[in-house]
Amino acid sequence: MKVVIGTTFAKLPIYILEYFFSNQIAIQKKYPDLELIISTSNNKFKIDIPKELNCRVIKYQKSSVISFDSLFIPQKNRIQDMVAGRNVVRNYFLKSDAEYFLSVDADMVYDPNIVSILMNEIKNSDIVMSGYMKKNHRLGYSLGCALIRREVLEKVKFNCLIFPSSLDMPNIIEDGWMFEYDAIQNGFKIKRGVFVEVEHIISERERLGIIPREITTWEKIKTNSALRYLLVKLCILTKRDLPRIIIKKIGERR
Repeated sequence: MKVVIGTTFAKLPIYILEYFFSNQIAIQKKYPDLELIISTSNNKFKIDIPKELNCRVIKYQKSSVISFDSLFIPQKNRIQDMVAGRNVVRNYFLKSDAEYFLSVDADMVYDPNIVSILMNEIKNSDIVMSGYMKKNHRLGYSLGCALIRREVLEKVKFNCLIFPSSLDMPNIIEDGWMFEYDAIQNGFKIKRGVFVEVEHIISERERLGIIPREITTWEKIKTNSALRYLLVKLCILTKRDLPRIIIKKIGERR
């Protein structure tokens, strides 16, 4: 079954790209039919792609954001640009004959057996997300490690919602949360767990890694699709990024 791996980025340090490309080469050695698609709005993107890597770079025009919100505009621009980039890759995927789309982030490296591992987990689902460590040292699930059936992307586009910022909160419902929300609305099943060994490259000296393990009872509660769907629904109704607000409040109490 043909799989397309896709990611998007604007600008990353060379050392991260070297790790990423080396890892993608290792993955393609396991699965020679794989194709890596990178979308970028960086017109100065001149990184040499390793010859042994089956990779296509698609450049797109960065959209200009029209907003009267004077707070957190750079972050909002970044999120909107990322969503646009993901949809560029989605469009390419839908024009191919691939049956599965593997969404990854370019600042992460993965177990080279990632495709087989996620294929085994997606059997009774439409989307499988493997958790990874976020920069705040918390376990997260998003599009940084997600295997998606073609039928899902035929109905669901990548999206984000941006509301007016408060003084200390950008109020963005990011693409990962909105993708889950839209997928559930369309009747698709999502499976979450820690299935793949993933290293998140934070800096030249710091990596946040995770290895496959059973998730705890509390983590199972937090990954429940119905609860996550309701949380996003509340975010839409209140026009606030409630998960970020909750995490911030917990941090302030510690």
